[in-house]
Amino acid sequence: MEEGHIQMDNLEGYYRQEIEKFIEKFEQKMSKHLDSLQKQIANEKQRIFSYSHNSITNLTVKSRAAKKECHKFIENFVELHRQEHLNEISHVGMDKDRQLIGYEQLRKLKLEIYSTAGMKEDEQGCENIPDRKKRIKDIEDGKPNQPLKRTVYIGMNDGLLLGKRNQGQ
Repeated sequence: MEEGHIQMDNLEGYYRQEIEKFIEKFEQKMSKHLDSLQKQIANEKQRIFSYSHNSITNLTVKSRAAKKECHKFIENFVELHRQEHLNEISHVGMDKDRQLIGYEQLRKLKLEIYSTAGMKEDEQGCENIPDRKKRIKDIEDGKPNQPLKRTVYIGMNDGLLLGKRNQGQ
């Protein structure tokens, strides 16, 4: 019995060693397999990132092209309609029968204009101008201490002053 017990202990020790060797080899194989899987995952991850980057780049290029095409279409559409409206406005503006805005005027003027250029002595002036001295005095009173260049005196027949325009330098 004791001998059987020793044999059992020996067999148990032997199987324990075999199991430990098996576990050790299994752990090594699992470790190698895990390393291989991690490398495959890293490669796959890199491939996915590259594919995603390329897809995003291609999509960006396509979206820019579509945006450019859309803008060009809108520009052409707007230009066409703008030109149509301008042509219509021009046509309406040129059509004499469709003139929407018009006006009518009647002007009557009774105007006397006295003008001088430079200075003339009283004896050298024109004798047929009525109220010549009064007009010269009005001009001189309106421009103290300034040399006379050209002055226009505008008035109505009844003697009321409409306005004076002095033309200087």
